[in-house]
Amino acid sequence: MPTDICNALLGTFRLTQEDLYAINGPLSPTQLMAIYEGEQLPELRDPPFTGKIRAPNPDAGTLFDVIREQDILLHHPYETFETVVLFLEQAAADPDVLAIKQTLYRTGATAGWSAL
Repeated sequence: MPTDICNALLGTFRLTQEDLYAINGPLSPTQLMAIYEGEQLPELRDPPFTGKIRAPNPDAGTLFDVIREQDILLHHPYETFETVVLFLEQAAADPDVLAIKQTLYRTGATAGWSAL
């Protein structure tokens, strides 16, 4: 990083040279996550995030019935993926459904962030 940008950041965040960790080359996501992982300074960590459950009104019937009446917007990861699972289960059980096709993006071993 150029010295003037480094000094500007240190000044903006009121840090000293002792707070600066210089590395050779760009910081990869894997290296960045190594800083985050571990048990150091737990008081500075946010509590684990749990997505909201967006369950349809039980009186409305299936998700297909709800969709006939109004659109449903799901925002992941802020809402749990359980609504999608419920939709797939109901589609699999519906005799009028001929095929289920979907595309998954950015899947990983965990529900959280995964290294590139």
